[in-house]
Amino acid sequence: MNVQVQEYVNKYPDEIIEMYNNLRQLIYDSVSCSLQEKLWAKLPSYYVGESFVRLIPFKDHINIEANAVAKHKKELSGYKISPKGMLQIYLKQDIPYETLKIIFKETLGSLKYIRQATFDDLSRIAEMIVFNYRLNFYPIFQDDEFYFNEMQVENLVDAYRESVESMWVYDDGSIKGVIEIKNHEIKKLFVEPVLQGKTIGATLVKYAINEHHVNYLWALEKNIRAISFYERQGFNVTGDKKLEEGTTENLVRLERED
Repeated sequence: MNVQVQEYVNKYPDEIIEMYNNLRQLIYDSVSCSLQEKLWAKLPSYYVGESFVRLIPFKDHINIEANAVAKHKKELSGYKISPKGMLQIYLKQDIPYETLKIIFKETLGSLKYIRQATFDDLSRIAEMIVFNYRLNFYPIFQDDEFYFNEMQVENLVDAYRESVESMWVYDDGSIKGVIEIKNHEIKKLFVEPVLQGKTIGATLVKYAINEHHVNYLWALEKNIRAISFYERQGFNVTGDKKLEEGTTENLVRLERED
């Protein structure tokens, strides 16, 4: 624990210190990214980038400041929420661990910008996939008819209607990435080409691992860049191969150990 935070918390009764430590551990258990623990305006705070959770102790309760609290008022109906939106947990109350875990994830972690795709997203998703296919796969397959005539946004929108329920998007105000997950497999992963290398893809993969327990995928053997990316996320190339449907190009299987 940060020394300044430790000194601050230690001024309170033992029961509050114990509750604080439990809540602090839950924050760390809820997110997979690195946290910065510090005092902000003399208040214990936990940051990921500019996003934060604050745990503010008092003699008989702890206030929790987190943006996602407002989304879960129904689940927290047995607890007080201050006019400023802070959740108040008193010593006599049980800690709502499961709800708080979701709140901490949504505020700090992989769920912050990730949501399930809807039919309204399909045009944007299709647009991203068309750009990626032409950029990454056309140089390998050199199929003008498929990549410039058949592969059109409107065609993909129709094709993806049945699979939208298995898609999640990275949406921070604009949809910048999409992942499709089925039965612990990453079926698709695409990020807007001009935004690649900005951790959007890695965030989507972490979400898939943490929330859907994905452990394998297939990648085009000649797509060295994609294979290297997945290896950095903890996947390893196996000896399994199969042909990409309708082509002579191999797909290789990558797996991740839990």
